[in-house]
Amino acid sequence: MPRLRPGPVLIFFLVLLPTVAWTQWSRRSRALPVSLVVRVVGEDERPAGARCFVQVTTGFGVPVASGYTDPEGRLTVGSVPGGSYRVHVSGEGIQDQEEQFYLTPDGGYQVQTVHVRREEGRGGRPAPGTPPTVSVAELKVPKKARKELDQGNQEAKREHWAQAEAHFRAAIREYPQYAMAYNNLGIMRFQAGDPAGARAAFEKAVEINDRYAQAYVNLGRLLYSAGDNAGAENLMTKLLSFDPRNLDALIVLAAAQLRLGEFTQSAENALRVHTPEEANCLLPCVQEPATLPNHPSVAHFIAGRALESSHKIGEAEEQFRLYLAETPDGPLAAQVRAELKSLQKIEPPPAP
Repeated sequence: MPRLRPGPVLIFFLVLLPTVAWTQWSRRSRALPVSLVVRVVGEDERPAGARCFVQVTTGFGVPVASGYTDPEGRLTVGSVPGGSYRVHVSGEGIQDQEEQFYLTPDGGYQVQTVHVRREEGRGGRPAPGTPPTVSVAELKVPKKARKELDQGNQEAKREHWAQAEAHFRAAIREYPQYAMAYNNLGIMRFQAGDPAGARAAFEKAVEINDRYAQAYVNLGRLLYSAGDNAGAENLMTKLLSFDPRNLDALIVLAAAQLRLGEFTQSAENALRVHTPEEANCLLPCVQEPATLPNHPSVAHFIAGRALESSHKIGEAEEQFRLYLAETPDGPLAAQVRAELKSLQKIEPPPAP
């Protein structure tokens, strides 16, 4: 029987941090940009009003746009490529909210509606399953610092990395407790080939706001790419304790556990990307549209490798075939086909 290989996983968007992957992908999809508007409403569907702060990032965490809503609760983002995105909303009198969404690159127009809850007086606690990504300190950001962040986001959108970094650093000088600016600075530092500087920036963002999901994910990816699998596992476990729906965290966690030889846990976490939680779960279940390009297919690959290493050959083959069905020309397709070919040579155990 061929020896099963629990070696490291080659996952390009985990080893490369968000900016590089975004640059390559956006160049392919920007031919049919989408006109995007973010609309913030309360649970009663009424507009949340002006002065809600909105930040839109790619699914990889690269800043796209930010600003305040108008009196109708709207922020016009403008023309962006199709793909996977995140939106963060914060403001006085509302609980912070983060959501993921997908834009079909069809050249159309889309309004992304975000529902927020009103705070119950001062210091109101977030509702269960609503992980805040922006701390109270974030709500006190001076206008000049906000403006620097906005300008940095615009430069990053144009792929002007050095100019974007300069604006993020200026925002931090204006307001040293600016977790979002530190997170964005970390992305720019990695883009510049300075992983140590990127790590320091992400760690500072998490220190300022210990529930800032995107900074956790970026730091976890960085630890994973540096081979610190135990560190990535611990960090993603902490993030999932307060944000159990975070698909990025599940992917990093499953990949780190695979490297650590924790095959059962790795397969379970990879499969959670596709499998809804129990029907009576209190939170929205862990799932994402099959059209999203980044999470589901690579989750099949990780699950397949973990199941293969656990000698569950039939289940591993199923996961590899699902990967090829979803992304036949994906970056791991050749490796998946090689895995399948190897598994088909394994003789089944003799019947009892």
